[in-house]
Amino acid sequence: MLNLTTEYVNQLSSDEFAPCFLVKLPVLTLTTGPDDVSFNGDTYVSGGLTISLDSYGSTTDISANTYTITLDNADQTAFAIYANDNYIGADVTLYMALLNDDSSLVVDGSGDGPFEVYKGIFDGWAVVESTTTSAIKIKVKSHWAAFNRKAGRFTNSASQQEIYPTDTFFQYSHEDVTDMRWMTAK
Repeated sequence: MLNLTTEYVNQLSSDEFAPCFLVKLPVLTLTTGPDDVSFNGDTYVSGGLTISLDSYGSTTDISANTYTITLDNADQTAFAIYANDNYIGADVTLYMALLNDDSSLVVDGSGDGPFEVYKGIFDGWAVVESTTTSAIKIKVKSHWAAFNRKAGRFTNSASQQEIYPTDTFFQYSHEDVTDMRWMTAK
């Protein structure tokens, strides 16, 4: 259950209000609002990348939901952020916010403002390109999803990529003939 501040209830009860999402990804903090906004020490950047989100719902049950966050208009800089490092398992948080007429965040006297609507972990990304557009699709899953893993991991590419979709560690493992032993005396 969401506990909304009085300021939020009043804003939602009015005839006009401007909602936006704040999306905190590994390395990137983005907003669907018209201007950059600051929240909890982070600056959420507007413009450049267009954000679209899967629909989401709220439940009191423990569930292993996954969502996709799409970043349209992605360029090489955006691709490089995720191609050059492994963020699998990093926190991802989605906030719902309301904006004042001047595009600042609606907050109450205690500093409470945007509220968390989803918290999960980064589960992978993919590039989707056409002749005119590029997008990054980021898969986010509930931390409860880790409890759904099947027993019995294998040391092969398919098993590794179930958890780390972009990892090609085992791609050439069949070519290595060196006997590697862990924790043995020399």
